Amino acid sequence: MIRVISVSYFVLPLLKLLNKKIILSYHYDYRTMTEKDFGGIKGFTAGLREYLSIKSADLVIVTTEELKRKVQNIYHKDSIVILCKFYILFVFIFFVFHHKRGGL
Repeated sequence: MIRVISVSYFVLPLLKLLNKKIILSYHYDYRTMTEKDFGGIKGFTAGLREYLSIKSADLVIVTTEELKRKVQNIYHKDSIVILCKFYILFVFIFFVFHHKRGGL
């Protein structure tokens, strides 16, 4: 099981091919903010990186209802949990424990 803190990684589909469970934390609209703040290659590839990260995740942890709607409507993911940032670590620990016992 792998916990990822950002949606900015290209490698998550490769980890998925290795049958790794991925829990992804999605704290802000990465694509929009990166395109706005950085531009260039980083801004140009932000949408693709966000897409690959979210589509590869087994569980997406979001911090707002708006991000939850975005993940559901744009990326068509149903395995979403809304938590404030403080509880994200506790959820990760729960899923690791649950996975080791044969769940998830």
